[in-house]
Amino acid sequence: MNIGLNTNVKHLGRIFHIQTEDSGKNYGHVISHLFDDGTILATEKTKYDELLDGNTSDEQVDEEVKKIMRRSHRLMIQKLITGGYDGLDGVGGQKKKKKKAGQTQSQTSRGSPACRTKRSFQA
Repeated sequence: MNIGLNTNVKHLGRIFHIQTEDSGKNYGHVISHLFDDGTILATEKTKYDELLDGNTSDEQVDEEVKKIMRRSHRLMIQKLITGGYDGLDGVGGQKKKKKKAGQTQSQTSRGSPACRTKRSFQA
């Protein structure tokens, strides 16, 4: 299993977090998530089970999975900064705060960012 990628991206005056991770060879896919304040807004899944056919060495699989992870991560960043997620709740418009039963809006808490960042980009 490969180490994940984490990036904060400034878009429309707000900071979004993108996290990409390998699910491992037992599952054969890479997942990228777009977060806003700890809430997942979008998920992109890329399968790589065709690499697990037994004809590819573990080293080759690891190298290919790293490439898939970088590509998936980069594509999610590009999609965010070019407006591809602007139609989602919480991206292009106002943040929608959820409230739990019996709470007023001021009592509602939002999640904290899921991961530390390694790089930041601005659009």
